[in-house]
Amino acid sequence: MIVKELANNEYRWRIITQPWQGRAHIAGDGFRIGCAEPGKISGTCPLCLQGNVPPRYWLLGVIDRTDNDQYAVFRIGTDQFSSLRSYALDPDYGDPSGYDVEIDKIDSFHGGLWSLHPRRLLTPLTDAEQVIKANVDKEFLIRSTSPWPVGCVETMMARHW
Repeated sequence: MIVKELANNEYRWRIITQPWQGRAHIAGDGFRIGCAEPGKISGTCPLCLQGNVPPRYWLLGVIDRTDNDQYAVFRIGTDQFSSLRSYALDPDYGDPSGYDVEIDKIDSFHGGLWSLHPRRLLTPLTDAEQVIKANVDKEFLIRSTSPWPVGCVETMMARHW
């Protein structure tokens, strides 16, 4: 399974998993190095000890409507997650697994500014989509957002930092 980044100009998703939060340090070459101790002010993560604060990200399992309704895992940032959360907490919209979400790139400055908005048509998942949802590998999402062992962080630092 590959974790996808927002790269194209637009997407349309049906979210079928809970968001899984992680933290990763971003090396100069763009490589992401998982934090050994996310959420701790002090600890043993070599990059945190150097003062490098790992940004948060969330992984979402989605049915990607822009890719022939295929299952995909996307990494989103704080801005996109905040937008999703605000719609989820709004009683007019509620749980985003009940409707499609459109994401449009509105600016390419610093990697992109994205607009996220729900489609108002509330539609149930098809039988084929229910099968996809039932077969989601939740362990992959958990492993992908789990803290990295310190030794792995040090190895990746030597290669990418």
